[in-house]
Amino acid sequence: MKLKEKVHVLHKINHDIKTPLSVIKGYSELILEAKSIKTARKYAKSLKNACDVLETYIEELSMITSVNRKKLTKNFKYFSLCEFIASIKMLVKFNIENKKQKITYLSNINDKTKIYFDKRLLTKVILNLLTNSIKYTDEGGNIYFSIYVFIENNIQKLFIFIGDTGKGIKQENINNIFDPYFQENKNSDGIGLGLSITKEIIDYLKGKIEITSYPNKGTFYRLEFNTLLLKS
Repeated sequence: MKLKEKVHVLHKINHDIKTPLSVIKGYSELILEAKSIKTARKYAKSLKNACDVLETYIEELSMITSVNRKKLTKNFKYFSLCEFIASIKMLVKFNIENKKQKITYLSNINDKTKIYFDKRLLTKVILNLLTNSIKYTDEGGNIYFSIYVFIENNIQKLFIFIGDTGKGIKQENINNIFDPYFQENKNSDGIGLGLSITKEIIDYLKGKIEITSYPNKGTFYRLEFNTLLLKS
């Protein structure tokens, strides 16, 4: 990255982090001065929202640092795909319910299905995409999450589909969404690293990702990975 680009990014990071920090400070003072528990709780809700925004910035910076410094390490092992999916659903449950959204889940796996893969990195990829879908889908919208496992030529293939009925992406921006710091909506939270990081991890795991999106209709991601068969 050129010096001019670095200065621009650092300026944006500085600005974006200051905003939630100011909100946190302001609501903290209001909570301390609140005359009733009801009022304090109202301010506490806004305080938590600001903390969530700040946490997003920190997570994005932490992940992009790991990618740029080649600190990502693979940790492949066998794990239950059924248990893995259950944990993912629990992690997004609060945000789904908070926006009164509906999540539809489909799969062809059973309790005995296991894959040999990096569980930690796969979790980051799926959570990044699901969080993005939840974030850009209005209250009461739909989120789709599906996982399928197939065997082709003695290779176990893992297919993941994530979609939503959200704001969608303009066709002219589809090829740019994985670029670092790209944001279609310049007023959105974050610094435009989430999808870039996701693509870096997918490439690192030798996977594939395809995206289909239409403005005001939604966005759909298709992921494909090769895994090893579980030997009996």
